[in-house]
Amino acid sequence: MKVNGVEYRTIWVDDDGWRIKIIDQTRLPHEFNVITLTTADDAARAISTMMVRGAPLIGATTAYGICLAMRHDASDTALDQAYKLLKHTRPTAVNLQWALNAMRQALKKVEETHRVDAAYAHSEIRLPPAILVIGNENLEGGQLAQILLCIRCPGKIYRGQG
Repeated sequence: MKVNGVEYRTIWVDDDGWRIKIIDQTRLPHEFNVITLTTADDAARAISTMMVRGAPLIGATTAYGICLAMRHDASDTALDQAYKLLKHTRPTAVNLQWALNAMRQALKKVEETHRVDAAYAHSEIRLPPAILVIGNENLEGGQLAQILLCIRCPGKIYRGQG
């Protein structure tokens, strides 16, 4: 979306490489307001108060909420707490649940010292907007394949060359 000649996405990683920026959709169309998320609680609030709306954006915000939680504490306990916190924001949201499960499954396999980087790598959003990159896998020969979640068909996984 373009605002005053500047291109914006509805969610993005800030220039510092860790904070998350969202467009507060409760203010649109009368006011354009960018909100900074720095904790899993911030992400949960953005979801529950509908600052973010729509399945793709809720899924992305959920994944980034896990990233923010891992920055604070990368332990299994903290991962499980963030999972529960975010799950209760919109319990019936299929994409939220799918993103939570994918993030937890991917991060449980990673040592705590590497979880922050792994979390951000697994939550990266790519175009087209109907596709959310949930993770990367190494294939034979060093090829990289991305695990893609199709927002329009939750639970279906596509594997594409990255």
